[in-house]
Amino acid sequence: MSEDRARWVPLEKSKLLGVVFDLLPDLKGGLFAGLRLGGVAEIRADGTITGRAGVHLAFVDQLARDGDGQVWAAGSGMRGRLRRRWGRI
Repeated sequence: MSEDRARWVPLEKSKLLGVVFDLLPDLKGGLFAGLRLGGVAEIRADGTITGRAGVHLAFVDQLARDGDGQVWAAGSGMRGRLRRRWGRI
């Protein structure tokens, strides 16, 4: 969003993600993005793309958080929980 909050502004390097099917806020002000080209991207509040996981999925069109705070992704007939390793997905 622009500083005056009047229009959407593309994130730097966002074209690398391709088409985004679903968004889920994380607990630190960022987003998880379910991607058409496969997997989930983690995007910080400042717009930095910090991680990508699950690229074996053909696409991810649904993201959800369960009661324990775990993030789940589903798409192309598959589903799975995102796991963190060394602070990244």
